[in-house]
Amino acid sequence: MVNQKTLRGLVAVALPLAILTAPARGDITTFNFDGNLAADPGTGPSTLGYFNGVVTSSAVSFGTTQSFGIADFADGVGTVMRIPAFSPLQGIELIPNRPANGGGSLINQYTMIFDVYITGTNWFAFYQTNNLNLNDSEFFKNPGPIGGIGINGNYSGGLAINTWARVGVVVDLTQPTANRMRKFINGVFVGQNTGITGVDGRWAMFAGTTRTLLFTDNNNETTPAFVGAFLFADEAFSDAQMQALGGPSAFGFVQPLNDPIPEPSTWLISALVLGIVGVVGVRRARIGRSVA
Repeated sequence: MVNQKTLRGLVAVALPLAILTAPARGDITTFNFDGNLAADPGTGPSTLGYFNGVVTSSAVSFGTTQSFGIADFADGVGTVMRIPAFSPLQGIELIPNRPANGGGSLINQYTMIFDVYITGTNWFAFYQTNNLNLNDSEFFKNPGPIGGIGINGNYSGGLAINTWARVGVVVDLTQPTANRMRKFINGVFVGQNTGITGVDGRWAMFAGTTRTLLFTDNNNETTPAFVGAFLFADEAFSDAQMQALGGPSAFGFVQPLNDPIPEPSTWLISALVLGIVGVVGVRRARIGRSVA
């Protein structure tokens, strides 16, 4: 039987350990492009806007898969945003409205997920961390009717044009180089990129109200597309979270966005509490029998 002194020792050791092993949680913002760039109600603080105002807004339009005459989603008709092959002066602005993380002065841990229907065969730029679009973007589909996703000559998976797909990139610049960028198509892990710089390097995003750009590049490595949904989180999603979100949907991100597997800290605290309750219950039962 565990005595009270031992129980106090378990609590003193386990609770700080649980706190230290709990990963940082960020905010999740989603967008379904149902006629504008507004975030979905009840999601996080990030916002979207037009890079250089009317220069971009005049080139973007909204409708449905049916009104644009493209394939519906597997689960029905969806609202979408149509974008051209953006020039270097055009693009969508992502304002994170989130603090720095990962121990640096920038956002070093984040997840982006795009429901896209790419119609051209040129390079397709997903995002650009240079807020003035003055250098190469950070994540692409490479050219051709079927291309991989990645950067720096390392492209994984097969992303076909004129087909809806859910493309995800998970970045954690605090990790060893091999694990800093993980890539997903329709919830399936397709590869990771080496050569990704660490904390506050090229792939870190500006924090606060400084923009990151979407779908644009400094030297026209862009192509027309339709976008059905977009997700941004200032945390690195787990493989289980990415798998749970699966493929593109006419309803955007309606699946549970929390990790379906309990965090290690949750297991530890639950086990500790159950252990304490069990021990106390046994002790009370024995006391009761001795008194009776």
